[in-house]
Amino acid sequence: MPSSPIEPQPAVSEQTLTVPQTPGRMLCFQRLQRILAVAGIVIAAPFFAWLVLGMLESVPSMVDVFGMTGLRIPASITICGLLMSAIGFYEP
Repeated sequence: MPSSPIEPQPAVSEQTLTVPQTPGRMLCFQRLQRILAVAGIVIAAPFFAWLVLGMLESVPSMVDVFGMTGLRIPASITICGLLMSAIGFYEP
């Protein structure tokens, strides 16, 4: 039985991997991005303001309210808001 060389498979073109962008789809995506950006800022801003005001001792600090181990709660909420903002402000 003669052996034949193995032919390499053709590379998948990028056109087959992309989804055609229609104006309606882009408009919906931009609207979703804007909502994520605003929601992320609204979520993160109060905790950032609380951190600054707590350092100035005008309000109880986060450590006083949540304790040292409880700081994970406001920190995770703030990080979630910042990630949402990063997705919302992304421009390809």
